[in-house]
Amino acid sequence: MVNNYYEAIASLGTREGATQIEIKEAFWKLSKQYHPDIYKGDNGEAFQRINQAYQYLKRYPDTPSKQTFDSTHQQSYSASQEHHQTAREHRTERNKARARKEVHERAAYYATLFRKARVFVLFVLVLNSLLIIDYLLPNIERTSTIAFAANPDEHSQKPESNYLRVVFKDGQQFNFYEFEALSEVIKDNYFTYEKSIIFHQQMSLYDETRSTPMTSGYNVFKIFGFVILIQALALWRYWRYNNINAKMNDLVAMAFFTVIQLALLVLR
Repeated sequence: MVNNYYEAIASLGTREGATQIEIKEAFWKLSKQYHPDIYKGDNGEAFQRINQAYQYLKRYPDTPSKQTFDSTHQQSYSASQEHHQTAREHRTERNKARARKEVHERAAYYATLFRKARVFVLFVLVLNSLLIIDYLLPNIERTSTIAFAANPDEHSQKPESNYLRVVFKDGQQFNFYEFEALSEVIKDNYFTYEKSIIFHQQMSLYDETRSTPMTSGYNVFKIFGFVILIQALALWRYWRYNNINAKMNDLVAMAFFTVIQLALLVLR
């Protein structure tokens, strides 16, 4: 029985490192010579040995040194592949853990931000609720004469000649646009003015003596009244949606329009 490479090549009479073609040619040559029908000297033992040698070399055609090298190389390659696979899995897990941590930290940051922003959101809600109530309530109506009237910009390079700031004898101040010359505003004339109850916003001014309506300037209700609707929409969106980007956009919008509203309330 052929048990190793060298016994096999000795049985076939081939050289060490012979190719498959050389091995096959040697086998066919010897098998014809020692076929039991032709060679009668050993009851077919030689033919059997030749066949065993050929079958062995078909399975293991390389020399023992190359087989050892290939086996070692394959083991090394397998170990390397396993190492790289393990490293990739660890790297993937680290990336996933880092991503989960970033998501958690981002969620915690915005949760803290939105928790602190509740006071501001409540302020916006109260402010705009009071503005709506102030607009719906009956206005303060008074009749008085003017104690002082002047153009605040008359000393500037580009004075607005039709803009007046008046102070009535009862202490109320009023800003309005009058399209006539200042000299035609008679201080002794009686004027009826209306202001809102809560924020004292200018609503109307009427010259009773000349039966002439005066044009008051802009305020939080006039021209900029649409801001209240925008604030109401932003508040609804802020409480309705949980999307972080949407809530941040609503907060920025509320902050911007709140500054406008406060400026109008203070300056007008």
